[in-house]
Amino acid sequence: MGIEEISRILALKISSRISLKSEEREIIEYGLKVFLSEVLSLSILFIVLFVAGLIKTGMSILIPAGMLRKFSGGAHCSSPMCCTILGVMTVPLFAFSVERLLILGENKLLAAAVCLNVLSFFNCLKYAPADSPQKPINEVSKKRLKRGALLLILIAFSVLIAGYLLRYIDISFLLAASVGFFYQSITLTPAGYGFTASMDRLMRKII
Repeated sequence: MGIEEISRILALKISSRISLKSEEREIIEYGLKVFLSEVLSLSILFIVLFVAGLIKTGMSILIPAGMLRKFSGGAHCSSPMCCTILGVMTVPLFAFSVERLLILGENKLLAAAVCLNVLSFFNCLKYAPADSPQKPINEVSKKRLKRGALLLILIAFSVLIAGYLLRYIDISFLLAASVGFFYQSITLTPAGYGFTASMDRLMRKII
């Protein structure tokens, strides 16, 4: 039984109990499908990161990326399953790369973190919020979301830098969080949309 079928059954049960109209039931069904898809995706990704021994670094990347995505939008796959597979492929790869880079000196890692946040800021300045034909964004919301994305990067990075300088956080967390922002900002760009579309077509052929 897939997520769509589970969502439909749950929505039918809810609508029958509180006597909802068909339009209201469809809204609940869609909300349940999105919620269950995200829970499944995060659960699978969490398990993969845990098995790979990358849970701390992976979550340090995933949380900032997820926070930024709420404001910036970005490229989408055609189905929740494709999104899950793409996340399982990319997040552990970024986490592994961060851990391998820790052999460099702190000054180089700090410089890398600064560069990544600057690039993330300019990607969001130019492209955020990035919508899709399925989820168009009106002009008023675009201005609000762009401002939110830019403020998030500025405030979060300021807090991270302060925490690092005061020795409340280590360089690995600072770098991982910076990679998370950069990873999400890439999905706003034409290259990010092209990569996601190419991977989506490949995954649909396989599954």
